Amino acid sequence: MKHKRHITSTFLITLAAVLLVTISCEKEKDKKKPPPIICNGGDKNGFVCGDTFTDVRDSTVYTTVQIGNQCWMAENLRYLPEVSDPSSNSITVPHYYVYGYEGTDLEEALSTENYKTYGVLYNWVAAMDGSASSVENPSGVRGICPEGWHLPSRDEWRELVNYCGHHYFAGGMLKEAGYEHWAEPPPPYYTATNETGFTALPGGKYSSYSFYSLRHLGYWWTARGVEIGCYAVLMFFSDSSIEEVFSICHEGLSVRCLRVIEP
Repeated sequence: MKHKRHITSTFLITLAAVLLVTISCEKEKDKKKPPPIICNGGDKNGFVCGDTFTDVRDSTVYTTVQIGNQCWMAENLRYLPEVSDPSSNSITVPHYYVYGYEGTDLEEALSTENYKTYGVLYNWVAAMDGSASSVENPSGVRGICPEGWHLPSRDEWRELVNYCGHHYFAGGMLKEAGYEHWAEPPPPYYTATNETGFTALPGGKYSSYSFYSLRHLGYWWTARGVEIGCYAVLMFFSDSSIEEVFSICHEGLSVRCLRVIEP
């Protein structure tokens, strides 16, 4: 009987020691983990994600939103230094289009409802504004974005999608709810919730001398391009997915800018 008690006591002491070592190791692991980035704590410039931001280039005011550890503009970029006629396009010269506008008068283009609602459609070289292609996270590509903001890489878009859970339904969490700007899909298709506050809008695209898919599709450039094409993301009016697509670089697509918060 004494022998059994001795074995039991030894076992309990050994088990307690193992538990103490395990807890100690877990604490050490926790110490090594970097603290999460909390964007809404503000940065060294006094910007707090969730506040509005003014682009000093044209005084346009944008809403912003924190989604996970990312700080996004909650609107399509509207910076328009000049406006291009849809009869011209290029993969090497910057072009700036306003959906449906076929002139070159900047003030006229700025006064259109499509410009005010959906923003500007940029070819990829305009979106990049002289920067080299990037696959990094963060991309490090300011591009056409205001100072302090940048054009997101594919990995940064993927981070946004992963935060939502899966690309099959992330679009529904990112798109503006209702049918004021998105076309109404036939039932039983999923409708958007915009629970992230990203408020994706379907600005359509410019391609080969024409405009397509306003209110039905939203395209946004990434900072990744290769010799034969450039990468973008796409959301549909008729389902809740978000997809990566390979586009011709002369096409005009929307831009969303992202900010790295530097404490």
